[in-house]
Amino acid sequence: MEGVEFAMILATNSRGWHPMFGYVARMKSGLWRITSRKGGWREWLLHRAIVTVLLREWNVYGWLEMPAGVVVHHVDFNAGHNCPCNLLVMERWFHSKMEVGRERYRGKLG
Repeated sequence: MEGVEFAMILATNSRGWHPMFGYVARMKSGLWRITSRKGGWREWLLHRAIVTVLLREWNVYGWLEMPAGVVVHHVDFNAGHNCPCNLLVMERWFHSKMEVGRERYRGKLG
């Protein structure tokens, strides 16, 4: 990556400080929300901010922002694991169907 240090994206310390986005706070759902005003990211969910930065840097799809109808999915279903390798961009309708299938599968197991 040129403009963004990859290590900066990965690091959030135990006190909730992220070097790129400032202070973050863990919500009840396990997701992290940016609480500082650093860089205009206030109130963003951390995983969406990370993916947006990567989209701007790499511009693989020609996007500068996440388009409507697109969500960021945590591959390992751990909302606190915000490593870029664990974040997958997908369409909302597909994510919804995947979540329904996951809940059905859980019901059969337990």
